[in-house]
Amino acid sequence: MKRNLWWKSLLVVIVIVGSTHTVYYLLTKQSLERSLGHELSAVAGQIEIAIEQSRLGAEQYQEQIGRQLRSVSIAAQYALDADIENVRNEQLEELSERLGVLHITLLKRVEDNIVLYKSSDPQQLGLKTANWTPWYEAFNQLFDERQVTIDWGQSLDNFWTGPFEVATSDTSKVRKWGYYYDGTTNYIIDPYVSYDMQREYEELTGADRLIEQTLNKNPSILEIGAINPSTFPLGEILTETELGEELRHITQLPVFYGSNTYTDPRELEYIETVYQTGEPITIKANLQGKSVLKKYVPVAIDRVASILDADGEPLDRYVLTVVSDYGQVQQSLTRQWLLLAGMGAVMLVCLLVIGWSARQSCSAKASASEQRLEEHMRHVRSLAEQGRLEELQDYTRKWLNFKRK
Repeated sequence: MKRNLWWKSLLVVIVIVGSTHTVYYLLTKQSLERSLGHELSAVAGQIEIAIEQSRLGAEQYQEQIGRQLRSVSIAAQYALDADIENVRNEQLEELSERLGVLHITLLKRVEDNIVLYKSSDPQQLGLKTANWTPWYEAFNQLFDERQVTIDWGQSLDNFWTGPFEVATSDTSKVRKWGYYYDGTTNYIIDPYVSYDMQREYEELTGADRLIEQTLNKNPSILEIGAINPSTFPLGEILTETELGEELRHITQLPVFYGSNTYTDPRELEYIETVYQTGEPITIKANLQGKSVLKKYVPVAIDRVASILDADGEPLDRYVLTVVSDYGQVQQSLTRQWLLLAGMGAVMLVCLLVIGWSARQSCSAKASASEQRLEEHMRHVRSLAEQGRLEELQDYTRKWLNFKRK
C-alpha cells in the first residue's frame, strides 16, 4: 500500500512539473513572438518613413530636371526657325551638344497623328505617337491650349514632361523628355536627357540604396519590397513598339523598390486586402525554406507620375513588405525547451534517488523489527516450555510497556 502511494505521489509531482514547464514554454513563445512582431512593426515604420523621404527627394530631383529641360527648350527656340521645314537635323545635333542635352527632337502635328519630324537622333525620325498613352493626349493639349492639364507628369507654362521611361526608339535606354510649345512655332520642341543624372542621385540617396543599407545593418531582416498592387498580379507590363520590340514600362513595375522573393501562396490576396482596406497584415509562414514573419504595410502617397497602375493612372497607395527571420525566435525557444527539459530530467532523477533511498531505509527498519520480534517470541516460548510462569509474566509485562512507549 505504501509503495503504491509513493509511486502515485511521484506521478503527481511529475505531472505538476511538466505542466509548469509547458505553460512557461508557451508563455515564453508568446512573449518572444509578440516582441518580434513589435520590432518588425517598428522597423517597417522606420523603413516606410525613410523610403518615402528618399522617394520624395527623387521626385523633387526629377522636377528640377524638368525645369532645366524647359529652359533648354526656350533657348533652342531662339536658335531655331519658327517653321519646322526650315530646321535641319544637323542643326539640332549641334544645338543639343551646345545646350548639354542628349538630343533634341521636333514634333509636328499631321492630319491624324503627331510625328517625330526632325531630330538630332536618327532613330527618332518618323515615329508616330498616337498610341503613346497618355503622352499623345499631352501633346494635343500643348498644341491646342499651350498647357497640359492631365493628372500625370509635371506641367509648367507651355511645357510638360513625364517621368523617366524606357525609350520607344531604343528599348535598352531610359530617358526623360521635355515638351515645349508657346504657339510661336509650328512644332513642339522636345529636348531629352539620359537616366545617368538620376541614377547617380539614386545610387547615393535612393530607396534601393536605403533598402540595401537597412538589410546590411539588420541581419534579422531578410527582404524589403515596395509593391505596385495594381500591376503585381499581372507581372511586368510590356507593349510592342513600331519597330517590333517589347517596351518595358518602369513606371508600372510590379516591384519598383527592393525585391519580393519570399512570396506566400496567398500573396495576391494579402496585397489586395492591404491595398483596399489600408490596414497592415502580418503572417507567419515557411517561405523559401525559412520560417519567417512577413508584414504587409499600406503606404499612402500623393499621385505621382513615376508610380502608375495597370491603366496608366497614378497610384494613391502602394504596399511595403518587410520579411523578418523567425528562426531567431525558434532558436530561443529551442534553448528554453532544452533548459526546461534538462531541469525536469534532473528533478526526476533526484525524486527517484530520494524515493529509492526512502524505500531502502524503510525496508531496513522493517527487517530489524521483525528480527527483534522473533527473538522475543523465542524467549517467551522458552520460558513457557520451562514452566517459569512468574518470569514469563514479568517479561511479557515489561515488553508490552516498552512497546507502548
